[in-house]
Amino acid sequence: MQNIQPINTLARRQFGRLALGGAAALALAACGGGSDGRDSDSQRSLLDVYNKLEDGMGPKEVTDLVGRTSESIGGASYLWQNTSESLSVHFNHKQGTQISGAHWYIGSSQTRAKLFNEV
Repeated sequence: MQNIQPINTLARRQFGRLALGGAAALALAACGGGSDGRDSDSQRSLLDVYNKLEDGMGPKEVTDLVGRTSESIGGASYLWQNTSESLSVHFNHKQGTQISGAHWYIGSSQTRAKLFNEV
């Protein structure tokens, strides 16, 4: 017999929020939103930032890692964009103090997403 485990609804909700935030950020990127024409090669790669995100980080730590302020995309979700890539980061919706998920992408061709443990 198969061992059937119940679906973790909290993880489904987190992934749903992450997917919704990623879709909103992708729509903004497609419309050219967020780019003010002042992007430079000296800016830190958002993929590098994505790879350095760790469980337990807060909004200030992530902003310091990126090196510039973000656009708020609603609630405890933030978006950074440059000419070629975007990074959306989501924080615990109850406290807004710990990272719960992140989504990095270049257009629609390359994308990465990860969830973090909530305490």
